[in-house]
Amino acid sequence: MKILATRPWDDWEKEAILKAVEDAEFLEMGPDGDVEDLVNEAEVLYGFPDIPMSVIARSKTLRLMHVQSTGVDRFAPALID
Repeated sequence: MKILATRPWDDWEKEAILKAVEDAEFLEMGPDGDVEDLVNEAEVLYGFPDIPMSVIARSKTLRLMHVQSTGVDRFAPALID
């Protein structure tokens, strides 16, 4: 599963995702390519989308968007053991 982050990945995020998703491949804008290309490769968008909605809407592969809305993810590193 290809997961595109809307900002640089934190190590704890990758660790937590790998505990739940065995075949996760982490994509990041910049190091892995342009957003227009990556959004057509990713299956999941992780984080609050600062990617233009018009680009997201054209994606043929995107199936799920994770949008942080509660702020609880700030405390997640303390919960991962």
